[in-house]
Amino acid sequence: MKAYYAMRREPRDYRILLPRLALGSFLLVLCLAAVLVPNLGTRDRHADEASAVASLRTIKAAQLSYAEKHPEKGFAPALAELGPPPGAGLIDATLSHGRKSGYTFAMIASAPDSHGKIMKYSVTAHPQTYNQTGTRSFFSNESNTIRYTPDDRVPTAQDPTL
Repeated sequence: MKAYYAMRREPRDYRILLPRLALGSFLLVLCLAAVLVPNLGTRDRHADEASAVASLRTIKAAQLSYAEKHPEKGFAPALAELGPPPGAGLIDATLSHGRKSGYTFAMIASAPDSHGKIMKYSVTAHPQTYNQTGTRSFFSNESNTIRYTPDDRVPTAQDPTL
């Protein structure tokens, strides 16, 4: 180092140093891009998945409340029935329309029993664009269990528990 600073500078030194500096900078940017680009959408995808699970819990709580307030009907037959008026007002309008935070929600109620009560239902949450808004689909029903699948398909009651 001492020898370099002791030497006399030549006017053409920058021609040697500039390409090396440019190449080094390019390699540094390339390395950073290789690390950061694959992870750009991960944070949003995880947030969408967490929102979908929270929405399933909201639907579950709304169904319990609905069944409590309407003992003659049992569970609500559709998401719209849980939504803002003319529904019960237990979930927000976005969720009652079946789309929220990059996920599509579908609820299926069982046929009413001999007394006209709906005793079972299931709700699924599937990414609107698989691998962008989410990589997992979720399932919930009248039990207190949420299940998921990492596959691009509708989840079922046989999938692993979350």
